[in-house]
Amino acid sequence: MASHFVFFLAMLLWQTAALQPRRTKIVHADKLRVDSTRFSETLPIRRPSPLSKAPSGQLLMLSPDANTPIHPRLALSSYSPATGKVHPIATYETYAAGYFMGADVASKRVFIQLVREDEPNSFTFHLATVDIGSGKIMALVNYTEPIIYASTWDAQDNTLVGFLGEFVGSATNFTLARVNPETGNVDDILYQFNSSYSTIFSTFDTANTIGFPVLFIEGSGVEYLGAFDYRTGQRLRQTALARAPLHPAFNAGSGYLVDVNYDFVNNAFGLFNVDPETGAYASLNITLLSASSISVGPCAVDPATQTWFGELLPQTLTANATFVQVDLAKGVVTRSLDLPQQLYDSVWVPDV
Repeated sequence: MASHFVFFLAMLLWQTAALQPRRTKIVHADKLRVDSTRFSETLPIRRPSPLSKAPSGQLLMLSPDANTPIHPRLALSSYSPATGKVHPIATYETYAAGYFMGADVASKRVFIQLVREDEPNSFTFHLATVDIGSGKIMALVNYTEPIIYASTWDAQDNTLVGFLGEFVGSATNFTLARVNPETGNVDDILYQFNSSYSTIFSTFDTANTIGFPVLFIEGSGVEYLGAFDYRTGQRLRQTALARAPLHPAFNAGSGYLVDVNYDFVNNAFGLFNVDPETGAYASLNITLLSASSISVGPCAVDPATQTWFGELLPQTLTANATFVQVDLAKGVVTRSLDLPQQLYDSVWVPDV
């Protein structure tokens, strides 16, 4: 397997220069790394899961505007689990891409990292505070700090906190840090990683202020799951994962991460629980797509109703994207629909 650092660099260049949806990679079933010693049919109960019920909220989505294929324009839309339909909210001229940085649900606002391509391979980054209902940009500041790979809103400190990274020479400057959405500045570096560490995927347990970055260590050939207290910056643990993760999302209802991976029993890609303490995988026996290769787009979980949302792209990145809604408690796919454009990012916003 090629160095994860090289893979990370390729992903970074692909995300910025090509402006494709981030946190996405093509995976072939016959090339997946599996540690059979830490694959389990069942996992211990971390916490009781809520009973299945209809989701109450919306999934916000960012994608290229399907109506302007030539000129860049970013589209903000909302998926309603109640209707199974996507509703347009707003569009943002001149922006070629955008990524959610966190949602302040109580104040009904969401934070978006906007990307504008000024000229070929030359980009300007902005950090926008956006009203969830109207899509109106309430505040817009320049963002010149390291790229934000994943972050969440910390209501106690009124800041975004997450994992940031940039390249300095041939090394990675990768940190856990706080970003002030009002200024676009990094206010506090909570943890500085060794230069051999990098990441693409991260997810958060906001109730317990824990960030879970999937860590790539140059030359190791193994993916690790880190656990950090993002309030204090304390490193809690680092666990080798039984499988190469495709797109893990934390499920506060069960205490596990939910990940898309290949189910060799059913010969298809399906959903798995991932134990954040041991790195073990256990199949949920939920088949998503029968294919030999797949790329996985943005994923999210509504923990209150045990509902998983994800974007799947079979075979190649040019294939039509399929959006899937899954009832984790019942173990069934409840909705599946084609999307006109691949998603850059998504975030679940519960009703308040």
